[in-house]
Amino acid sequence: MNFSDRSKGFEVGLTVRFNNRASLENYGPHPAHQEVVAYLKEIGMEDSIFVDFEIE
Repeated sequence: MNFSDRSKGFEVGLTVRFNNRASLENYGPHPAHQEVVAYLKEIGMEDSIFVDFEIE
């Protein structure tokens, strides 16, 4: 849970690491991931921010 006042109202964060970009691209539309997204919306998630970083 966020404790910073710089969060612009966001309270929870998630970090996911992938071996390559293809894995990232497959993650979003994957049925299991979409089930989680649907559940989060059902319990009140109103907005989200996505940021992708590549570590070299």
